Amino acid sequence: MKVKQIRGAGQQLTKINMKVCLLFITLFTLTACYEDTDVILHQSGVYKGKIDRHTQTPEQRQALLAKRFGQVQTDR
Repeated sequence: MKVKQIRGAGQQLTKINMKVCLLFITLFTLTACYEDTDVILHQSGVYKGKIDRHTQTPEQRQALLAKRFGQVQTDR
């Protein structure tokens, strides 16, 4: 079964819609490729972040975690 194409205003409108869609898709894909160009250089062995608030020793942290684990895992 062949479909007869009707040429006229509708076909021109479809071409314009396709061009607008193609333009929109192109602009959208180009903006999705944006990459921030700010580069942070770090010195080896020097920590320049926020102050570490975890001043406990590994043994103290382990004891605290064991206590927390015992409080939550009482059914097992």
